[in-house]
Amino acid sequence: VLHCLLGLVTNTWYLWLVTGGPLVQVTQEIFALNLAVTELWTIFQFSSYTFGLVTAGRPLLQYLIRVER
Repeated sequence: VLHCLLGLVTNTWYLWLVTGGPLVQVTQEIFALNLAVTELWTIFQFSSYTFGLVTAGRPLLQYLIRVER
């Protein structure tokens, strides 16, 4: 029974997808949201990485400046 129901749901979904029903928009929105979250996560990782570099690099920079004097 479950297999039959699953097949019916999948067929309906494909039919909707072909006819351009509301499910297409939902799928596109989910995809766009996923993309946005991925981009945000990448930016966050990059910024934390840069922050770590700056935090680690500051004492080094001060030391180098001290050595130059």
